[in-house]
Amino acid sequence: MNKVFYVLIMLCVVFSLGFIASCEKKNSASPEGDSGGNSDGDSGGDSDGDTDGDTDGDSDGDSDGDSDGDTDGDSDGDTDGDTDGDSDGDSDLSFVPCVLDVSNVGADCGQQNPASCDGVDIADNYAKFPDPYECFNKAPCGNGVTLLKGSKCDKDGVVLTWNNKEEQCILNGQGYPIGAAHTCSNGHYMSGVSQGQYDKLVSDWHKMATVHGREENQPMSGAVAYVVDLKLEDGSKIEAAVSMGHGVLDGKCGATFLIKVANRYVVLLQTDVRAWSLELSPGANTWLDEKNMGGTCIIPQVRKIDASFVLNQFL
Repeated sequence: MNKVFYVLIMLCVVFSLGFIASCEKKNSASPEGDSGGNSDGDSGGDSDGDTDGDTDGDSDGDSDGDSDGDTDGDSDGDTDGDTDGDSDGDSDLSFVPCVLDVSNVGADCGQQNPASCDGVDIADNYAKFPDPYECFNKAPCGNGVTLLKGSKCDKDGVVLTWNNKEEQCILNGQGYPIGAAHTCSNGHYMSGVSQGQYDKLVSDWHKMATVHGREENQPMSGAVAYVVDLKLEDGSKIEAAVSMGHGVLDGKCGATFLIKVANRYVVLLQTDVRAWSLELSPGANTWLDEKNMGGTCIIPQVRKIDASFVLNQFL
């Protein structure tokens, strides 16, 4: 009996020593005290120091290196690969040939019903004027309607974008002086911009031009261009003439844009309708292109730019 008891005790001792050795081996594989089998101090099973199970160093569970929970490699929270915060797959910082959004213009848009024009000029009612070369002024288009019959574009046979979604816009000289006050003649303001905020924008735009801009004489327009050194969103810098005037794209009063021809720029505050005839402030018009005194067929490149982003660099 004593021999049996002694054998059992020895077996217990051997088993205990084996168990202790096994535990020490496991612990030596994870010296940071985690349970993931690695040395990163977490329990995610990877080596990046978080607990999401990937190796990119963030904690959102994907492997793109940001923390927004998608897999496109940026940090804007969508999956389209750009950085503008929407999910349309494009970048609002890209220039496009100048067009107007006319998709929300009512068929009855006109002098008698400007409210249905969605902030565009009455000539940009596609339901009434499907051909930009139909007329120039008055008959057969009617009072207040100016289109492109007999224009340089017409004579050159230029096929313009002109449909019930978009219509082309063309440089058309000067018309809106830089001023401390400009009434929004059509009463259509950008979403989120009240009349008071619009008035403040106009005042600040005027101050940016006249206080912080340098005057560049423009003999062709008989005016000066107010030119500022503007930093863009990517950190690059341009010279841009400050302007007020007609809008582009889906703009309404208070919208702001960059207008580009070749290597020249205008930074524009919309103070009136958006229209096929893109009229700019005197001086800014010929800074952009010296031929821009009307009667051209110059289709500029355009894009949006945030008003606060611009003004915060000067005011």
